[in-house]
Amino acid sequence: MKLDSRAANFGIYTRRFVSTYASREVDRSFPFLVHWVGFQKAYLAVQHDPRPQGKSGYTLWALVKLSLSIGMAVSDRPMKIVMGFGLLLSGSAFLMGLSLLYSYFMGQISEPGYASIVLSIWFFSGVITLVLGLIGLYIGRIFLATKNRPLYILDVDPRCAVDE
Repeated sequence: MKLDSRAANFGIYTRRFVSTYASREVDRSFPFLVHWVGFQKAYLAVQHDPRPQGKSGYTLWALVKLSLSIGMAVSDRPMKIVMGFGLLLSGSAFLMGLSLLYSYFMGQISEPGYASIVLSIWFFSGVITLVLGLIGLYIGRIFLATKNRPLYILDVDPRCAVDE
């Protein structure tokens, strides 16, 4: 999902948006949820003045924690990267195994057993990393299910409401 960089933490929002937004997430990323809720949006260009004095209260560590929190709350891409790393590690172990097999038949291996230990460590480390990434994806699906987001948010025009 491509986020709109114009969505900020400060703005004017309708009561309907606030009540829809406020009841949903525990781990909130406001610009993401503004986009997710999907109500009609309008933006105003704002000129930001430089900070008159002092510096931001955010340390580098606080910014890293914030970015990790947002990234883990809205994306499963980190787990896919872990799975890709596991595949890469196992694949490189397979290629290294072919190379070692060739070296063995050419009589170039001087220390028997060492190569097979390194090869098995690489291969099984890759398999374990791949499986951990897969488990992470399943846990991510469970995490999304526990957010209890509705499939749709209907924005009904109050002028079209029928009194019962």
